[in-house]
Amino acid sequence: MTWLRAEWDRFLAWGLLVAGAVLLVVGAVQVADHRYLADQLSFIMSAGLGGLGCIGFGAGLILSADLHDEWRKLDRLEAILAETPDRAAALDRDVEPERGPRATAPSLQAVGNGSRGRG
Repeated sequence: MTWLRAEWDRFLAWGLLVAGAVLLVVGAVQVADHRYLADQLSFIMSAGLGGLGCIGFGAGLILSADLHDEWRKLDRLEAILAETPDRAAALDRDVEPERGPRATAPSLQAVGNGSRGRG
């Protein structure tokens, strides 16, 4: 029960993906069974679009759950770095760009004989 409480978004996402696939299959079978275009369009509108909507919403929930996991990992890393201020300061020193003459960008020089195209 605690797994379901923690992973409700993944559970709902996979349920929506399965429901969307079932709706698409049922819609395709119903469209194939009916001869008239008006009947086929009604099944396409109800089952087809409903299935695609479920699949799209389920895929969005899976991506959201994955991003949530990444945010949790980053929060843990930030907490570890906050516990060790000396380590965090050392990392900040390594990340900051150097100041002074070595940090300047090299100048660009033109190369070639100055003619364009075929000579």
